[in-house]
Amino acid sequence: MLFSAMDLIFMTLGFYGSFTLWRRLTPMTTSTKSPPAAWPLVSIIIPARNEEDNIGPLLKSLKDLDYSRYEVILVDDNSTDQTAAIAKQAWGQTDDNADRHFHVITGAARPEGWAGKQWACQQGASKAKGDLLLFTDADTIHPINSLKKAVSYFLDQKLDVMSALPYHRCLQLWDKIVGPFQLMLLGGTAPFAKPQEKRLFAIGQYLLFSTSAYQKLGQHERVKMILAEDLALAKASVRDGLAYQIFPGFGLFKVAMYGSLQEFIEGWRRNFRLGMEAFPVAPLLDVVSFYAAFLGGGQWFKEGIQGWIAIGLTLITLRVCFIRQGALGAYQPMGVFLFPFSLLLHSIVSMLAVWDKLRNKDFQWKGRSYETASLKSS
Repeated sequence: MLFSAMDLIFMTLGFYGSFTLWRRLTPMTTSTKSPPAAWPLVSIIIPARNEEDNIGPLLKSLKDLDYSRYEVILVDDNSTDQTAAIAKQAWGQTDDNADRHFHVITGAARPEGWAGKQWACQQGASKAKGDLLLFTDADTIHPINSLKKAVSYFLDQKLDVMSALPYHRCLQLWDKIVGPFQLMLLGGTAPFAKPQEKRLFAIGQYLLFSTSAYQKLGQHERVKMILAEDLALAKASVRDGLAYQIFPGFGLFKVAMYGSLQEFIEGWRRNFRLGMEAFPVAPLLDVVSFYAAFLGGGQWFKEGIQGWIAIGLTLITLRVCFIRQGALGAYQPMGVFLFPFSLLLHSIVSMLAVWDKLRNKDFQWKGRSYETASLKSS
């Protein structure tokens, strides 16, 4: 018998995984009918806690936007460093254009029952005057034409809420070779598929709302103690019948989230645990199929045609990585050939996240501690 029943299962899973990586990371068109007759005022809200190293580059990128009508509201969330002072210095003099404004808000003390980021976002939104609200983080960089592209698509599609995929700047060597890791993460969330409450992608580094939709959702107060607040808001918008979508393209914003491999593992350890709480079952089959795709269904060392099919499956999957990873970040081609490193990293992070969940370990973030109950999504 050429293939045993288990061989067929893993080979089938492998081909499914390779096809899924390709299909789910293929965006739709981003073309719009025409630019709006009048660009709406956008309030860009930045919750910032101890972000003195990131805030300067972010604000420079926002100052350079080719969008004519926006305000930037930075909420200094009880920072113990020079975040606010550096922000004011980085922005400099008020823009001569009366349609551009910059504000720094000193955040009030966090009330009982609120997570820090949600409280900062809520305070910023309460001061906003825009027709649209863009929540972004201090570790982001915004290309000059990004806001026009986002708003044009948002209005053309008559959306209520929109998020977007990040472009990873990859400043460290280890960061440049984890393209397969990122592909597996995004493939499991199916970002460009029709939004479903049980399988969604959202990222708090880029959340664009119409102000009316934000009010209807109940603002950040609705998710005030849910640490995966981005997913919770996305799920709430789908549940409430609002028009939610991921921007069907790449490059609306850039990130350099972690400065070291240890920070990378700890960061994704938190994120994986939050993801397990939000979507405990749906991505499991996908993860298994992605591993099977990279590993040739576990058939590399079989004799004859089985081994050649397995090698072919791995090569097809690596080809998918070559084509797709360049859109997701400044990943190096050699990272595709070093895919066992990404698989090992994914396994380590997953096991650490499961271990944290089994121990009901409290969640640590930005120098604050949250009880396990706060991890759960709505």
